[in-house]
Amino acid sequence: PRYVLVEALAGVLGYLVALVHGMTLPGLLYGLALLALLCVALIDLDSYVIPSELSLGMIPLGLALHALIQWHDGAGLGAGARFVLWHSALGALAGWLPLWAIRVVASPILRKVGRLQEDEEAMGRGDEELMAGVGAVLGPLGVWWTFLLGSLQGSVAGLLLRAREGARKDPPPGEGDGAVDPRPRGVLGGLPLPTGDPEEDDWEPPAGAMAAAVVAGAPPAARGCRRARVSSARRSAAEIESRLGGKYL
Repeated sequence: PRYVLVEALAGVLGYLVALVHGMTLPGLLYGLALLALLCVALIDLDSYVIPSELSLGMIPLGLALHALIQWHDGAGLGAGARFVLWHSALGALAGWLPLWAIRVVASPILRKVGRLQEDEEAMGRGDEELMAGVGAVLGPLGVWWTFLLGSLQGSVAGLLLRAREGARKDPPPGEGDGAVDPRPRGVLGGLPLPTGDPEEDDWEPPAGAMAAAVVAGAPPAARGCRRARVSSARRSAAEIESRLGGKYL
């Protein structure tokens, strides 16, 4: 079950943080940041929404984290405040600014060339807020490492998806007219798997017509087509059976 897996993953992350930072306040804050990111990832995966409460909530968490680290290391009030301002606040700005610039600059251009609808953005505001929170916790250098590793991960995932798509064979010449359903079929190239619609799933071609269509090299519309063209497939199968006169039946 997903609940058990999420709980187990949260426990593993907490254990790893404890190994690195021990049972300290900075360790506690790093653990909270990781749990917030885990929640964000799961919510985004389910609903394509990044809650602002979690992403923006990491900004004060990051400020408190680095203030505690400076206090723990014995830094003076002035030096500690400067470090927190430089490291955490500048990290939040470094994470938010590039994505904000992409949204502001690229969105009008992509709308103009027709790549985006009028109500769409080139970059989601949730992504901007999330990277601001990450920057507050990790600092400017951590932000750029996050951008780099995230880009590499996305590139690898994209290449794997393209390789998977490329492994699918193109339809033979004359069969790429949009009528072919790419879903699995029977061994004789029958209609696609059931869709749950009784009117479509209950239809059966005339006896022997499907095999005759395959033997005769009929076009895809006769052997099986998209559900929206079931009636066309019905007519084609009947015409083939009539034309062949039972020769292949």
